[in-house]
Amino acid sequence: MPPQRGTDASVAGISDGIRQVAVEFRELEAPVTRSVVVIISVVFIGQIFTALLLEVEIPVLVRDLFTEYAAVAWVVSPVLHYGELHFLFNIVVIWGLGTVVEQTLSGRTYVLFILLAAIGSTTASYLAKAPFGPVQIATYGSSGIAYAAATYSLTFTSNGTVPGLQDLASVDFIARIAGFSAVLIVAGDIVAGPSVTANWFNGSHLGGAVIGLVCGRYLPETE
Repeated sequence: MPPQRGTDASVAGISDGIRQVAVEFRELEAPVTRSVVVIISVVFIGQIFTALLLEVEIPVLVRDLFTEYAAVAWVVSPVLHYGELHFLFNIVVIWGLGTVVEQTLSGRTYVLFILLAAIGSTTASYLAKAPFGPVQIATYGSSGIAYAAATYSLTFTSNGTVPGLQDLASVDFIARIAGFSAVLIVAGDIVAGPSVTANWFNGSHLGGAVIGLVCGRYLPETE
């Protein structure tokens, strides 16, 4: 039985939409985001080779780093990861949404945004567990930066006044969806519990989401 024309039209529409997003995305210049992605990737490759050399799992390697060299570990914690999926999720979100966010800020302001997200989300992750006793020695990952980029996206997609983004309707729409999704995930994490325990919610996600919203409200956009 041949496919119905309605199905063909739907598939064609989806394909056209994907191509449109790809075209729009390629038009965006994002040197800072690319640098961040390269740094995170190089660090993770270093984690893989070091873990292989020492014949340990990556989470064990990172925990040992926090135990033996805590000062160094806390400095680099925003670019450490505990596995391939953790790394891939964060790198894709940072590359995708960070590229869009970078269009709205000057180079120096965007670097400030990345630093605030990295430091703020790591601090929030620590503080989220501190009231409940000894804090886990390894609090790390780039997800705070990813969540900050997602929620920041809500601030500029809502007004449509950012130069260079007005004509990128598909990319702009995806950024908006990611922002709302980040808010829902953080809220769901808090509501789901277990309430008032060390594992109540992901402090890094919450910290990154809040920082993204605050930066979107107060950081000056590119003219």
